[in-house]
Order: sequence, then structure tokens, then C-alpha cells
Amino acid sequence: MSDASGTLAPSASKRPRPVISCLECRRKKLKCDRLDPCQQCIKIGRPGRCTYQSGQEPVPNTAYLRVHPSKRQRLTSPAAEDGNSNTATLEDSHSPVLHSAGKGVVEDLQERVARLERALLAHAPESDGELIAPESATAQARSDEHEQQVQVPAVSTNLSSQFPDACAFMAKLAHDPELATLRVDLKSVHHAVEMNNHRIWHEQGPTVPIGQRPLELPPLHVCERLTTLYFDNMEHCFRILHAPAFREQLKMLFTDGAGEQACSFGFIPLLFGVLSIGASVGTHGECEIGASTSILHPSRVLRVMRNFLSSVRRRQRYLLPVLQVKMLVLVCQWSYLGRIDDLFILSGEILRDALIMKLNQDPSTLGGISVFEGEVRRRMWMTVVEIDLMLCILCKIPCTVPPYTSRPPQNINDDEFYDGITALPGSRPTEEWTDGLCQHVLSQSFPLRLAACKQMDGASHIKLTELLGYTRDVEKVLQDLPSPLRFSYMGDQASKTPPRLLARMELDFSIRRPLMHLYTCFAASPHAHDIQQECTDGFLQSCLMITTFQDLFDPRYSEIDVPRPEGYWDFFHNLYRHELGQAILGLCLEIKRLGTMASTVDPTSQVLVPSGNAVAPIDGISATAPLRLPAYTKSSLVHSVQDTLEPMKLRLAHPGANFKDIVYFTVVLTSLLPEHPEQTKEASIRTALQDLVQDCLAQLQRDHVQLLTPRSLDSSPDALGSSSGQEEGPPTGYSYDPVWTGFPVIEVFEPLDVYDPPASNDR
Repeated sequence: MSDASGTLAPSASKRPRPVISCLECRRKKLKCDRLDPCQQCIKIGRPGRCTYQSGQEPVPNTAYLRVHPSKRQRLTSPAAEDGNSNTATLEDSHSPVLHSAGKGVVEDLQERVARLERALLAHAPESDGELIAPESATAQARSDEHEQQVQVPAVSTNLSSQFPDACAFMAKLAHDPELATLRVDLKSVHHAVEMNNHRIWHEQGPTVPIGQRPLELPPLHVCERLTTLYFDNMEHCFRILHAPAFREQLKMLFTDGAGEQACSFGFIPLLFGVLSIGASVGTHGECEIGASTSILHPSRVLRVMRNFLSSVRRRQRYLLPVLQVKMLVLVCQWSYLGRIDDLFILSGEILRDALIMKLNQDPSTLGGISVFEGEVRRRMWMTVVEIDLMLCILCKIPCTVPPYTSRPPQNINDDEFYDGITALPGSRPTEEWTDGLCQHVLSQSFPLRLAACKQMDGASHIKLTELLGYTRDVEKVLQDLPSPLRFSYMGDQASKTPPRLLARMELDFSIRRPLMHLYTCFAASPHAHDIQQECTDGFLQSCLMITTFQDLFDPRYSEIDVPRPEGYWDFFHNLYRHELGQAILGLCLEIKRLGTMASTVDPTSQVLVPSGNAVAPIDGISATAPLRLPAYTKSSLVHSVQDTLEPMKLRLAHPGANFKDIVYFTVVLTSLLPEHPEQTKEASIRTALQDLVQDCLAQLQRDHVQLLTPRSLDSSPDALGSSSGQEEGPPTGYSYDPVWTGFPVIEVFEPLDVYDPPASNDR
């Protein structure tokens, strides 16, 4: 053929073949009937992907449109048309997740990378658009709920555009000479908090390089206690390890004369991670012993686990213990307040490894996998996708979870299956608590939650009825939780313990994240009054529930029966700091809406109480603790935000305290309050920040935290860096903060040279 083509005259050229088939059929080389949508696209369940080349407009498929009259019109903007072929439709998001993938792993990864690139472009300043509602006259004329549409971007918008007064003051605070004194005061408090965090982080740090010390673990009873704390508090929704097998290896390490050589591959780095996380719970004396042990210092634990990962051979790279170590590294970084962008990168690496290891496929369809290993693989796969969905929601980017066929894990206890078992026992009733109950119930609702989030990722026009369909389904999951997973459950003595409370809370957070993701997209609309009240109430209800949770562990109110109740208080704020911040902004958004309406709702006519998983007094929690479920009024919401910020001020000397968050929340809240006749809004914000500085300085003094004078702040950076022994250099770098995306950056709150985040301290 090439020889024949070479004999053609130079002037001869092949006539271009017209593209008549739809682009999807042309890509797959299928016969197309050239209708809109074509039969091939309808057959695979993706009529929205049936697109044609410009200038080759197809004939409408009248038979299909008669059955599906609600098909959305195509976008006319070039940007939308460019991404249309890679954008999933609402019909796709309703399709079940548990099915065999029609594409290969490479194609699926390419598509997900393309979606991530579009998400990153959407975060650029010129791409941060507001939600656009239809013309007001048209929207008011539509009385039929099924016809109401709201145009939204492919990714959830940030909330900065909803607080223009706060953003204006933040921008002025960053550079205005008139606010120089206030900046110095804020910088003084910020540096004192950061230096205290730095001191806590580097206390009892390793003084001898790794490899030059023997394995100096705490005594066996301390290791057993820390192991129990880890499994009791961490292995609920996110399952990584098998408790009986791990404890057996631990006893072997201490009782067998062979020591480390007697343990299985990967156990030692897993032991480091488990003991370190158990010590970080901080509720018992064994936690203090573990935290004071040099070998369990967070920086050293991370270094040991990463050294193990870098030393594995190529043939061992995709073994289960290696993936378990990576997952524990992620949990450790999360517990150590690691940067969320580092967490997202590691989560993507874990998801990629899980796909290569075929964890997304049901192990019964794969050869050479035992019954025990198959169940462990199911647990690990659901943990991988849950973490990936969680980070995608927090980072406001499209979900990257691919289709999978792996079935949900069994609802059984860990001691009911073991290595060598020939058949798994049947799942216990969900009305009975087991080690696997939380993950079993959560995995059943995962396809729904994933589809709900992907609706906002790929759609360009979203009908309110379709949004409400998803939110109602997810809300129903909360309402229909089995009784052992409800906060009001008092079935047995074990159900009243703090670990069970934390497990129920973790489950509730996992279900509410998609709700917050959906509600935020519409609550941020400048035309929120056009949105049904159901969306507004659901959004506010979830925000109130999240802010209420911190009272359950606040030492001022709770009566948790542990030697050190502050440990759970720290643990909660470290794990759920991002969700708590987004909930506070959600409450501020409703305060703004009520202020715009210039009216409030009668407290006797409408009181918001969280549905389904309602908080009730339980053993260990004071019945008089303020659960902050105020009447739906502007005044009560303002008090709710203030009550939520108060514990954050009290925690300035605790690990992970963040003064920047308190300042930003104070600016946002004050900007929403009515102006005083004798004081401008800017003056009110300045007064509020000055009062905040005084309150925080007094709290730091009560906690015996060393304060830095303004002169020491400006004299030399060496005054700050001397304690760490590090060389003078630039700050540790920008860390993505999903709560404050789009808000002005104030250099006063840039990270200090001496303070390396835990995620990068040991690199």
C-alpha cells in the first residue's frame, strides 16, 4: 500500500473523509445510526456522551426523547464543548459502581488525570466562578419544581466570594500601614503558638541516627496497651490490619529468642506506626511512656516506615504488608497534622498501587488468594476508596475512585476468621456490634455517596430535583443506621465507652461529607433564596451537627472515664480540623443569608435537630453539656459560632493549634454583624481582632507559653531559628488549606522557618 501511494501524482490528494458518526462510536469503531443520542451510546448507558463534530448536526432521536424528556440541552460555550466528551452526565452518576470496568486501567487513569487537570484549572483565580442561577424573572415564573435548574461549575466553588467585606479587610490587613500595629500584635501571638507547636513536635526527638541504635521498644505491657488503643480507636471505618494476627506477632517479638527475625515481613514498621498512633491518643499513662520513648518519636517513626518502603525489592513492592505500611504512613501523617496536599499525593499513590494489585476486583475471581487474604483485601480496598473520597471532598476536586467489583467486607469480628480458614462465617445481623460493623455499613452506602459526589464533578447543568434525590438518599442513610451505630444506643456497657463514641462519630463524618459537598455548591449561590428551603435546612443541620461534636470531648463538659480526657479533645481536633472549619463557614453563610433577608424564623415554629444520628446523653458524657442546637435565628447562629471558636482559643497551647484560623473566623463573623451607628464595619473588625489578641495572650500566659516581644520578632530570624539548629532559609513552603481557598493570604501567618510540618520533617 505504501508503494502504491508513492506513485500518485504530486497534485493528487485523498479526499478527506467526512465525520458523520458520533465521536464516541468513531473512537470505539462502532456502527453509528447517526441520531442524537445514537443507539450505541444508549446501549452502554451514556447518552450524554453522544457528541458530534461541529457542522455535522445529527437528527434528534425522537423515540428516545419521548421516553426521556428531561435531557439537558448542550452547552454552547467552547470550554464546555471541549470538556463534554470527558464529562460524565447525571445519568452516569446514577449508575451503580459495582460493575466491571469497560476500559482498561491505563485509559481510566488517563481520564482521571484529565479530570484532575480541569479541577486544577478551576482553582485558578480567573476560573473561580460563582454559581449562576437562571434569569430571575424566568426562575420566578417556574412554579414546577421539576423545571428548576441551577448552572454550576464542574467543581464545588469556594466560599470566599460570599464574604466580600471580610476579604476586603484581610487584603487591607496584609499591606495597609494604618494596620501595622495590629499586624505586629497578631504576628506576636502567631509566632508564640507556632514556636510552642515546634517545641512540642521536637520534644524527645532522636539524638542518634537511625541504624546506630538497637530496637529499644517500651515494655511488653506498654506495647500491648498502645496496640489496644490503636485498634479500639482507629480500626472502625478504616480497616488496615487484622488485630489477632498483629497481637500474635507482637508476642512473638518479645517472647521468641529470635527477636525481629521471628516476625513476618513488614511487621516491624507496622509496629512502629501502631505504637506511635496509640501513643498519640494520649488518654492513658502508657501513652505518655510511649510518647517519651525516643524510638516512637513521630519523625523517627515516619523515617523508619519510609526507609522500609524504599528498601523493598521489586518483587515485594506490591505485597499486602507494603501497602499496609503506606496506609499507616498516611494515618500517621494525618494524626501528626501533616499537610493535606501531601496526604492527597500519598493517597493517590496508594490508590494506584491498589489497582495494580487488583484490590478493586473481588478476590474470589482471582487465583492463588486464600479466604483469609481475600477478606483482608476487601477491607483494605474499602479503606483506600473511603480515604480517597474523603480527601477529594476536602480538597474540592473530582473524585478519582474507579469502578470496582470487590464486595463489601463481612460483618464479623476479627477473631472469627484467621489464616488457613476455608470459608468465611456469615455476616452477623447489623443490630449486633462487631469489629467490622462500621465498615460493613459504610461500604453498603459507598456507591451512593460516590455517585452523589461525581454528580457535582461532571455535570454542567444540575436540576434541583436531581440534587434533592441524592441528598434525600444520603440523609436516609443517616436515619436508617443500625441501632448500635446511633449515639442514643445504650445496649451494653461496651457501647458507652469513648472508642465506641469515636467510632459512631467517624461513621457520621464519613456520611456527612458528601452532604456538605452537595449542599455547599448550592448554599454558596448568590441566589440562595431561589433554592428550596430543604437544601438550606439540610446544610445548616449538618453544620450544627459537626460543631456540636467537639462538646462531646471538651473537658469542660464531658465526663469521659479516662485518666487524661484532654487526649480525646486533641485527637478530635487533629482528625477533623478541616470539617470543623468548613462547618463554621457554613454557619456564617446562613448568618449572612438571614441578615440579607432582614428577618428570622420564629424559634417556636422551626428548630433544627440533626436527623437520624442524633446526639443523646450517654455514659461518660455529661447530660448538661451544651449540645448547641439553637433555634433557627441569626442571633442563635452567631452564638453557636462564638461557642465553637471559644474552645479553639483555649487550645492555643495544645498540639496543632492554629491562630490563623481563629483570626480568619473572627474577621468573617464580625463582618456579618450589624454596623454600630458610631463605628464602621472596618473599625468593628479591628476592635474584634484587638480583643482577640488580648484574650489569646492571656490564655498563653495561663498555659506558661513563652511570648515573643515585637523587637525579637523583627530583629533577626536567628532568634527564632536558634532552637532548632536549622540553617536560615525560606519558609517550609505553601500548604494548601481547603477551608481558606480564595481568601486573601496574609504574610503574618506564613509558616516559620523553624517549623517543619510533620509530613516533611524527616525527608
